[in-house]
Amino acid sequence: APGFSITRETSWAFDVLGESGLTYDSSVFPAARGHGGMPGGHPTPYLVALADRTDLVELPITTTKILGRRIAYCGGGYLRLFPLRFIVREIRKANRAGISVILYIHPRDIDPDQARIPMSSARRFKSYVGLRKAYATLDALLQEFSFGRADQLFRSVAHTSSLQSHCYLFFPLLLFLFYFLFSFS
Repeated sequence: APGFSITRETSWAFDVLGESGLTYDSSVFPAARGHGGMPGGHPTPYLVALADRTDLVELPITTTKILGRRIAYCGGGYLRLFPLRFIVREIRKANRAGISVILYIHPRDIDPDQARIPMSSARRFKSYVGLRKAYATLDALLQEFSFGRADQLFRSVAHTSSLQSHCYLFFPLLLFLFYFLFSFS
């Protein structure tokens, strides 16, 4: 579901995703946020029982607790906002605890030369903060950690109760691969 829009009130959307043939999803943001968000939701991958008696594997956005509040740190604007040292520390902490980390990135998150659209100052900050350093942050994380694909994590959740702690790179847009291969060569 777009924009991490599944909430407790819209959990019916899991059934729609399953009916559409999806077997795994990453639409839950297990913390409060401006729109969407599921505060108190599972912070680690889990199975969602669907109405048709099948399961959907949910790969929620990785979060951490700071001052008692759960926040995301490993994707999108959060990846652009937080210092690399913080992100690395949190990934290591999660992996030591046996938690698999979901790192997500959109093409716009690593394109500092993208067209700027007129918007409010708050929205502009959320959309453009850290663009100049985002590619270097992503590159440093890819060099520091061993990553797998979201479908590999899906299989480990769907077929076993024990998860290995790794990092998983989730590209919300398949177009990203095309963009990545041809924009930076």
